[in-house]
Amino acid sequence: MSGLTEQTELRLPGSDEWIVAGDEAFIAAHDTLMEALIELVEPYRADVVVADSPPFSSGPLSRTPMADDERIAAWNRQITSWGTRWPSVDTLGWTALLADLETAGTIRPDGVHLDHDKHTVVGERPAAELLRVVTGPGA
Repeated sequence: MSGLTEQTELRLPGSDEWIVAGDEAFIAAHDTLMEALIELVEPYRADVVVADSPPFSSGPLSRTPMADDERIAAWNRQITSWGTRWPSVDTLGWTALLADLETAGTIRPDGVHLDHDKHTVVGERPAAELLRVVTGPGA
């Protein structure tokens, strides 16, 4: 699961340039890392599942550059592209799951982290979705 770190400004080793999700250098660096991960797990015939990144619902972090809608959208587009590019990569729709779980009110009091008292309830839905993703349709 990815999160805040993919929405922050970062510098790649050996570079003085700050980049963010959606920048060519950012995309290339993360694609290279994903390709290395796929190669690492390929001998074990393992798939890689990456959860998309939801918007920050509220709280102090929702007013930072990390919460920029375009950064989050760019990161999610990159995650989606991996599933298209590599058959062994699947996407877990964390954004949709959280939106569904939050219809009755927020479960992220600070806009990012899950409410400690709701971890068990929250965990049941993503666990079921993850099982569906890794076992495939009709399994």
